[in-house]
Amino acid sequence: MKKTLILFAVAIVLMSTAAVAQTTTLSVGVAAQASISVTTGTTSMTNSTAFGNYSGTTNFTYSVRTTNTTGSGAITMSMPDFSQAGGPSVTGLTYGCGMGATGTACSGTTNAVSISSSLPVATFAAGAHATGQSGSVTWALTDNPSWSVGTYTTTVTYTISAS
Repeated sequence: MKKTLILFAVAIVLMSTAAVAQTTTLSVGVAAQASISVTTGTTSMTNSTAFGNYSGTTNFTYSVRTTNTTGSGAITMSMPDFSQAGGPSVTGLTYGCGMGATGTACSGTTNAVSISSSLPVATFAAGAHATGQSGSVTWALTDNPSWSVGTYTTTVTYTISAS
C-alpha cells in the first residue's frame, strides 16, 4: 500500500506541468494635446435698424491639455479680406472673446482685425485640462452707407495649440 501510494505520488508529479510567471510593464505616455470644433457653420452678421451696426457670434467647443510645469496653449484665428469689392473690409471688424472655465479669453470687446494675421482668441496656462468646453467670438462692424448692396464673405480659420 505504501509502495502504491509513493508510485501514485511520483506519477502525479511526473504528469503535472510546471507554471512559470512572467511580467511586463505597461506604460502610457500622456502628451499635451488640443482640439477645436467650430459649431457655428456660418456666422451671419445682422443689423436691426437702418444703417445700424452689424453683429454676430461664432461658437466653438475645445479640449486642451498642457504640460503641468512649463506648458502653454492658445487659440488664434486668421482670415483674408472679404472676397467681394465695393463693401466692407475685415479691417473694419472688431471682436471680443468668451471662454469656458479653462482658458483666458482675449481682453476687451473691440479688438481690431487685421488681414491674414494671427489674432488672439484665448490662452492656456501650464497644467490646463478641459474637455468639450464652449467658447465664442462676438463680431461687430460699423455700417457705412457707401457700401454696395451684396453679401460679403470670408473664411475664418481657428487654430488651437498646446505644449
